[in-house]
Amino acid sequence: MTIGDFSKIASALQAKPFLILTGLSGSGKTLQALKFAKWITPQNQLPDTFYPGAKIPSSQVTYFVNKSDSVGVELWNSPDSENAVKVVLAREMISEWVEYIETHGIPKTTSARKIRNAVKGPSKFSDQLHSFETHLKAAAFTVIEQSKNTNFGKNYELISVGADWTSNENLLGYPDALKGMGYRKPDNGALDLILRAKVNPDLPYFLILDEMNLSHVERYFSDFLSAMESGEAISLHDGDEEIIWDKVPGKLTIPKNLFVIGTVNVDETTYMFSPKVLDRANVIEFRVSEDEMGKFLKNPVKPDLDAISGQGVEYARGFVAAAKLRDIPLDDTTREDVSKVLMKFFPALKEARAEFGYRTAHEICRFVYFYKDLSDAKEWSLDKAMDAAIMQKLLPKLHGSKKKLGPVLAALIRLCLKEEARPENDPIKDELLVESNALYPNSLKKLSRMRKCLVEHGFTSFAEA
Repeated sequence: MTIGDFSKIASALQAKPFLILTGLSGSGKTLQALKFAKWITPQNQLPDTFYPGAKIPSSQVTYFVNKSDSVGVELWNSPDSENAVKVVLAREMISEWVEYIETHGIPKTTSARKIRNAVKGPSKFSDQLHSFETHLKAAAFTVIEQSKNTNFGKNYELISVGADWTSNENLLGYPDALKGMGYRKPDNGALDLILRAKVNPDLPYFLILDEMNLSHVERYFSDFLSAMESGEAISLHDGDEEIIWDKVPGKLTIPKNLFVIGTVNVDETTYMFSPKVLDRANVIEFRVSEDEMGKFLKNPVKPDLDAISGQGVEYARGFVAAAKLRDIPLDDTTREDVSKVLMKFFPALKEARAEFGYRTAHEICRFVYFYKDLSDAKEWSLDKAMDAAIMQKLLPKLHGSKKKLGPVLAALIRLCLKEEARPENDPIKDELLVESNALYPNSLKKLSRMRKCLVEHGFTSFAEA
C-alpha cells in the first residue's frame, strides 16, 4: 500500500474496528497508524461543544445544535424541525458570557436574566441579542462544565507489547489484593484510553499495539477481542458496572468508538497469529517498492506528525457514526457483483481449509461500501475494492506445505488474472504474472511471491519477513 493512503485504513476500520498492519520491519507500519490517529483526532484539546447534534441542557428545556461554524451556533428547542424555535447565537457572545461567569464566580442557580443584565452593559453586542438569555446561559455553562471534564485527553495510545505479556492484565489492569476495593491500572494508559472513549462516544479513540505478536496474542488479547465482537462486558473486579474501584467499573464493555490497530513484524522472535485472530481483523500488508525507496533516499527525512495533527478532525464524528452502522446501504448491483467474486474464491480456499464464513462475507461487503464511499468517483472500481478485500480478508489465513497449498495457489492465481490471460489447461507460467494481465494486481503479486516461496522452501504463508 502507498504511504499516506488513508482511504484503505479508514475503510478497513469502519468495516471492522480491529486492524493489523503487517510487513517488512521499518516499512512505516507504526508511523502510518500514528499518522491516521493524529490526523483525525483533536490533540490535547477539548472537542467543540457545539457540534451538530450536541445537546445543550438548561433548567427548563434541552436545546439541540442544528448547525454551527466558526462564527455562530444555531440552537433548536426541539429536534422536530417543523415545531422547533430556532435561535442563532454568536460564538463571541457566548464567550462573553463564559468570561463573565468565570471571572465573577457566578453559580448556575443565578437566573439567566440577572446574568444578562450584568453582561450586556460592557458587551459589544446589542441588548436585543442578549434577550436570548436562557439560550446563552445554557450554552455558557455547558462550555464551562466541559472545560472541567478531565475525561478529555489524548485520543490515542501507542503501547509496545512485551514478550512477557501472558494475560489481559497488561491492557486492563487487576484488582489490588493489598487494598480493599482498590484497582491497579496498567501504567501504559490502555485502560484510561478505553474509559475516556466510553464517556466521549462520538469521538474516535485508537489503541495502537506495537509489535503485537511479540507475545502470544491469544494469551493477552482473547478476552478483549471476544468482548469487541460480542458486546459483552469483561469482568474487572467484584463490583458491577456501577461499582467503582479507583475510578474503574466492575464490568467493562468495549466502546464502539474504540479502534485497535496492531503492528506485526515477522522474524524468529515473534509468534504467528491464529486463524481465529486473523478472522476477526482486517490485515493490510506494507511493502517498500524500489520507486518508493528511491524517492525516500532523495530526501531521507522523517515526516512531521505534529504538522498533520487535527487536520482531519472535522471527519472524526462522521467516521465514528459510520463505523457504528449495523446495516450498510450497499446497492443491490454492487452486492451482487461482490457475491459473484466471493463465490469464485470460496471453493479454492476450501481446498486449503481456509474458506470464509458469514462474518467475513459480511465484513467484505462493509469494506466495499466504505471504500466506495471514500473513493473519488473517477478512481472507484469494484475490482480495486475487491483486490484490497481479497488481500485483507481472504489471503492472510493461508499457510502450509507444497502438497497442501500448491494446487490452491494455482487456482487463486488463475482467479486473479483477467479472463483472457488465464491458460485453460497449461500450468500458470511466470511470464503471465504481470500487472497488465492482472484483474487484482496486488493479490496477484502476493500470491506469486507465496508460490515462489513454496517452490524454493516447500512451505509458505501470507506473513513475510
